[in-house]
Amino acid sequence: MQVPKKGIGFFAGPLFALQLVCFQLQFSRPFIEGGRFVLGCLVSRKHIVVSRLERVVRSRGRTGEDEDMQKHRTKDTQKQEARVRIDPEDLSKLEAYRLMTSVIVPRPIAWVGTRSAGGVPNLAPFSFFNGVSTRPPIVSISVSRGRGGVLKDTARNILEGGELSISVVTRRDLRSMHESSASYPPSESEFEALGIPVAWCSEVNAPRPANAAVVMECRLHQAIDLESTHLILARVMAYDIQEELLAEGAVDPRLLEPVGRLGGSYAELGEFHELPRASRRE
Repeated sequence: MQVPKKGIGFFAGPLFALQLVCFQLQFSRPFIEGGRFVLGCLVSRKHIVVSRLERVVRSRGRTGEDEDMQKHRTKDTQKQEARVRIDPEDLSKLEAYRLMTSVIVPRPIAWVGTRSAGGVPNLAPFSFFNGVSTRPPIVSISVSRGRGGVLKDTARNILEGGELSISVVTRRDLRSMHESSASYPPSESEFEALGIPVAWCSEVNAPRPANAAVVMECRLHQAIDLESTHLILARVMAYDIQEELLAEGAVDPRLLEPVGRLGGSYAELGEFHELPRASRRE
């Protein structure tokens, strides 16, 4: 490329490189060579040299068509963030648990009350818990096996007796709920050990915390053995709710103050975002 003699003049010294770049960006056109940014710059009246900037070139509009395509690119393709792919089969049991529980957040906590065959009231929290259906009213909890693949008390009691209570964990329950996650022998009741007042459900033969704000009295609908975990599908036979929490047939979450589970900690409700019902864009 021949540059006219009446081109851009350059100062000597440290400003030389800066002027080269400025000149290129304003008056010349960058080339792509081997994935590097290449600038053609004037160094004399008759010669052009190439200065290579050692950096990966981001996508830049070169023509009207390129610019139009760039407008429609997502932020992900523009930014090209570093990502990691993980094969679950490569993870240990602990690693798999830590990863999944850190990804699925926040999770509601089911504070599950059951009765053993010997009549011992049991209470334990489970955060793999969710609603499945409203007609019929079905909820789910996952109860993993203990060490050596032994059934936990909650799973055994549900499989044997078929009845349970699920209480929603609130801010005032946090400490007691957390302490009830400790391992107790089947012959010892968490209610008694932790001093949690116990009450009995009306529709099912299962205990519940007497001061629980919201309780679902349930019967076993189906149990699915997933080897390391039992997926329990339970049918809600009755709801037991503190009256002051209800507004227009639903529980007000601000009054309930529920607590959720994060990866290794707990969280309360944050900022609320109330949006109108979505409709299809024309």
